[in-house]
Amino acid sequence: MNNKMSENWWFHIEPWEWWLCAFVFLGCIGLHFPAIYNPFGLYIEVGLSLISYASPISGILWLTAAQVVPDPPVASLSSSQIAVAGAMVWLVFKSQRRSLEACKPLLIAVGPYFCWQVTISFLFGGGAQLPLLLLFAILTGVVAAVMARQAENRIGTIIIAFLLGQALSACVFWIIKLHLGAPVQAFDTELYGDASEVVRMGTARGNAGMLGGTASLAVVGFFGLLMFRLPQGNRKNNQILLFTIALAGLCFVSPALIASGSRGGMISTLVGLIVLLLFAGNCRFLSLFPLLIGLAGVVLMLAVGWQRFGMNEHLNEMISRQEMQAEDAEHGALVAGREQEWEAAAMGVLDSPLIGGGHVVKKSYAGTEEYWASHSTYLDVGLAGGIPGLILFLWFCAMPIIQFWKLRNVSVMLWLISLYVVTLSVNSTGSALRMKHFWILWGMISIFAKFPFDAWYRARLKMRRAPAPAGRTPSLEEAQEKNQK
Repeated sequence: MNNKMSENWWFHIEPWEWWLCAFVFLGCIGLHFPAIYNPFGLYIEVGLSLISYASPISGILWLTAAQVVPDPPVASLSSSQIAVAGAMVWLVFKSQRRSLEACKPLLIAVGPYFCWQVTISFLFGGGAQLPLLLLFAILTGVVAAVMARQAENRIGTIIIAFLLGQALSACVFWIIKLHLGAPVQAFDTELYGDASEVVRMGTARGNAGMLGGTASLAVVGFFGLLMFRLPQGNRKNNQILLFTIALAGLCFVSPALIASGSRGGMISTLVGLIVLLLFAGNCRFLSLFPLLIGLAGVVLMLAVGWQRFGMNEHLNEMISRQEMQAEDAEHGALVAGREQEWEAAAMGVLDSPLIGGGHVVKKSYAGTEEYWASHSTYLDVGLAGGIPGLILFLWFCAMPIIQFWKLRNVSVMLWLISLYVVTLSVNSTGSALRMKHFWILWGMISIFAKFPFDAWYRARLKMRRAPAPAGRTPSLEEAQEKNQK
């Protein structure tokens, strides 16, 4: 499998898929303009959900972008929920039973944690809200796994579509905000504040914290794309095209990462780049020289647009905020602004370590309980399911890293692993139920490895398909299988 992946990951997309991706991309951009969003937002999002899954490439693009485009007006479903519903309609319409097998590793891996959380929620009065949110997140990963399976060996193309969805979230809102007026802000501005927060930039779905995680994924992903060299036999034009996409993506996303002022996003970017660079030298199709060109492009972009983009204000705000919060931090500047929230959540976990639901004293740097949040997926899991639930969730998170560590010398796997590591880092300061890129990447990863928990099923399937020994009458099941062949 290593040789196959190292040779067949390259970029390939049919002309009709180009047009479909362009249509999806333009539709997502249009949703950010009030003149289009208010009368046509719901119809556009339903239409994109019904046509984008005709191709797995445009399907991943829309599934990722739907996490950040504004929710449709006067609708009970969010954009991401409509996107998943559209995928399910396509799966039923096309009767993709073989493609559904791609989601089996994800379902088996997350099953123990999901069953534990559902049991705890219903037995101890937690209600159905959290299980439903978790079920929807799992379904998002299922759709991503199915799309990756349908794309077959076009692994690189699927990842590029994922990155373009990230770039959409990181670029469109702040470009419109700075240059074209007031984009759509489909959330409660009275509770969360303006998405630009004076000198911080956010997305159409929320404040600056949501932009940091998505921008960090895009930066690391485009750096990885920039470093790839296509295998022999590919046309030179394809290499130029990928280089152009990567360089343009870096130049547009890097200012957005700085403008968000998200310290968690910047730390996650650094973590992903470290993973990418540590093992890049062992990969056959990775080259470090284009990385220097990419860095030069980012520096040039920032130099030309520093004043235009208001980078001074964004950077100074982040530095002053860090210094102010570091004065009150007891455990160092690294946890400034999150220390009280994390401490309160950790004490809540310890208050009821077996079944969750512990009492939380909602201490916050904002000075009010109304705005309290744990700011960590892992602490949220511990609060909801106790330490057993946290252990099951951490094991679920670690499975792709454990399985793909032996494939780290395969360039496309290293690229995918570095993105996954970014999502693990983002989860430490954000919510994996609110932004589902973690589940999308898990679903994409799950189809490229034979997980140990799947060995029993594969062995059983192999035994069932083995021919009957000579001199023995085949069973009814074997005879039916032979007739079908």
